[in-house]
Amino acid sequence: MDLKKLTLLQEDCRNNIFISAMAAYLQWLAPQMDQLKVELPERQRQLRSFARQHDLKHDRTPEIVASLALGFEQFLNFAQHYGVILEEGKNTLWEMARQSLIQVALEQGGHQESEEPTKRFLSLLGAVLSSGQAHVTGSLDNREPLMNSDHWGWRDERPLGTHIGWIHGDELFLIGDSAFSEVQKMARLQESPLAIGKNTLWKRLREKGLLTRVDHERNTVAIKILGMSKRVLCLSAHALTDT
Repeated sequence: MDLKKLTLLQEDCRNNIFISAMAAYLQWLAPQMDQLKVELPERQRQLRSFARQHDLKHDRTPEIVASLALGFEQFLNFAQHYGVILEEGKNTLWEMARQSLIQVALEQGGHQESEEPTKRFLSLLGAVLSSGQAHVTGSLDNREPLMNSDHWGWRDERPLGTHIGWIHGDELFLIGDSAFSEVQKMARLQESPLAIGKNTLWKRLREKGLLTRVDHERNTVAIKILGMSKRVLCLSAHALTDT
């Protein structure tokens, strides 16, 4: 941030320059409203089409970009009308604004991707286990996993935290309620709890092909553990390291 420019803008604010500019803008807009109601929807569609030419992750993002661009374009028309900027200056600012909005939208898309619920769940699950907040046991016999046991919530041959599942070969069998509860605890510690419920999350995992086994319409399957049948969520053992 350029603090010198910020200081000048704060001074303009104290002198009511922004208030005066907005008042003049509204007065300029008012007589045109009937015409703008006809013209602006088509212009917004054009700007939305432009935004959709870029790799924007969320379906609503092109509409948001178009709305912001449309508003700025109208303000530039207002500034040119009163001679504050010339045609060349308006075109330069308009192109800068368009490209800046696309860049911000692309960066936001990256943020949205990292916050996508299934990816975040798996990332948090890995943190829950590696931190020792919870653990899984190996080979369906409630013993220490044979490989990388510290990644699965064990220290010095001792399990830590809540038992949330089993590791068996290349598969991770999770006790759904327990795993979701521990992950949500971790998310709340980060002051950003998961925004969707357990059942919706399991459905999303299935839709993304992240469940190694499913039972017809159910996202969990029944497996035998120490002679008892338990319903578990089945993922690849590598799912936590691939996120």
